[in-house]
Parts: sequence; structure tokens; C-alpha cells
Amino acid sequence: MIRGPRPCRIVFDGQSRLAIPPWNGLLLGYSWGRLVTAGLGLPAVLRAVSGQGWTELSTTFATRVAPYITPAEPTIFVMCGGGSDILEDGDEPEQVYADAGAYAQMARDVGAVYVLATTIMPGKLFQEHESGDAEERRQATNALMLADADGHFDAVVDLDVPGLTDTDDFDVYYDGNHVYGPGVIELNGKVGKGLGTTRVAAVVRPYLLAAIEAVTS
Repeated sequence: MIRGPRPCRIVFDGQSRLAIPPWNGLLLGYSWGRLVTAGLGLPAVLRAVSGQGWTELSTTFATRVAPYITPAEPTIFVMCGGGSDILEDGDEPEQVYADAGAYAQMARDVGAVYVLATTIMPGKLFQEHESGDAEERRQATNALMLADADGHFDAVVDLDVPGLTDTDDFDVYYDGNHVYGPGVIELNGKVGKGLGTTRVAAVVRPYLLAAIEAVTS
């Protein structure tokens, strides 16, 4: 069956904070991207790849993401990343922000009409990184993203907020870095409530609803 056009569509892209849990719910629950779009009746797709910074993601953008952005349905592009840029590429905050901005422009160039970005959630990988300043760079990157002095994004959601800041909370983070849920899990002898993806979705949803209103009104 060929469906008719919808008022808009949503494309999620970025790194492991979106890719884990997966969209299909087979491991650790459902992606917060899926939860935040539940009940909206809009087409949505998740194209995130774990462990890749914005520069690496850009090399596959044309085949991995661009085909899902179409003027036939105004596209809201949601991007959640930057962690690998700090942890693996050793980038300074200004570079991470600039690369995120360039990535947002790639989405606009192929037709995205609204770009919603997120800050970088906390994680033990930042706190315990061998560089000794990864957590400081994460926070500084978040400040640049929120200020968005260069106007790269239509809106930025802060995910470094109460309910998501305690990386030791097994009800939220299954490994100190990635949220999971909804649903109880038992892992390594511990039982967790699976509150993480639900909490992220609750933070993001008002911003997504505002984006939908902006592109459909």
C-alpha cells in the first residue's frame, strides 16, 4: 500500500546516544527518538551510528541520511551527537560546535526545513577519560550549543538536566553512558527500572512539538 503524504517527517541522526537502544526495541528498550514520536502519526526514521563524530558521519550522509529528507514532506532534522568528537577525535569545544553546525547545514542543503539539536548528555566516559579534561570540554561544548552564536540550529535541547545527570543511576544509565528503557531489565546481577529513554523523550518532546507547529502552520 502506498501511503499519502503527511504534514511533515522527522529524521533522527547522530551517535550512540540515539542509536542505543535501537529503534526496533530488541535490546534495552526503545530509542528515545521512537518514544518522542509515539502517537504523532508522522513518519520518522533513525539513522544514527554509534562511535562516529560529525566529520565521520558526514562522509556517509549522502547515502545514509539524505534520501530520507524530502521536500515532499517538510523534514525536521534532529541531531544528537558530539561525544565521539571529544572522546575519540580529541576536538576542542569550538571545533565540535563548528562541525555540528556544518552538519546541520548539510541537512538544510538537501531540504531539511527545521534543525533541532541536543546538547551532550553526561557519561562516565567523559568523567574518566585519559585526557583529564573531556568532561570540561563536554560542558563547554554544551554552552556553545545552547548559545548558538552562529545560528546553526532552529532550537537546541539541553539534555544535561536533572534526571539525566547521575551516571551511577542504573535506573537511567545501563553502563554509565547510555540511557535505556522503558521497562525493567536485569544486567550483571542488577535490576533497573528503565527510566532513561522516557526521561529524554519527555525533555525533547516540547521542542519537537514546537518544531512540528513551525513547519506545518
